[in-house]
Amino acid sequence: AKAGLPLRADALEALVAHLVAAGADPACNAQTLANTMYAVGRLGERQQRGGDEGATVVPEALLESLRALFLQKVRKGRGRGNDHPMHVSQFLLGCAKAGHRLPGATLEALVGRLVEAGSACNAQTLANSIYAVGQMQRERERRRESGGPLTGELFRSVEALFVKQM
Repeated sequence: AKAGLPLRADALEALVAHLVAAGADPACNAQTLANTMYAVGRLGERQQRGGDEGATVVPEALLESLRALFLQKVRKGRGRGNDHPMHVSQFLLGCAKAGHRLPGATLEALVGRLVEAGSACNAQTLANSIYAVGQMQRERERRRESGGPLTGELFRSVEALFVKQM
C-alpha cells in the first residue's frame, strides 16, 4: 500500500480473500489483522481515486469477515495485548479508508475499549480514532443513512480522555 502501486480490483479482492483466510490461523493476532485492514483501506483508497467517492472496492463480505476475525481476536485476547488501543485505532482507520461502515454496536464496543484503556491510549491514537469515526459518519450522511456512530455519552468520554492526554 505504501508503494502506491496500482492494483486491479480483482487482484485486490483475491489478496483480501487470502488475507482473511490467513487471519483465521490461531497464530494471527489482532495487530496483524489491524495492519491488514489498514493496508486494505489504503489500497482501496487508491482504487477509489477517480471513481465514485465512497465506493467500496473490496466486497463487503470480505471486509465483514476481516472485521469478525479482528473482533474475535480482541475479545479472546483481552488483557494480553490483543486489545491494545493502537490496534483498535489502526483497525478503525482501515475501515474508514476502505469505506467500510461498522455497525453502531461494534463501533461503540471498539471505542469503548479505547476509553477503558485510559492512560494507555495516547493522544495520537485517540485523534486517529476520532478521525476514523468522523469519516464513517460523513459517509453515512452522504448515503443518507440514519444513525450516528457514537452515543453522546461515549463521545464525551472520548473527548475527556483526549483532553486529558493533551
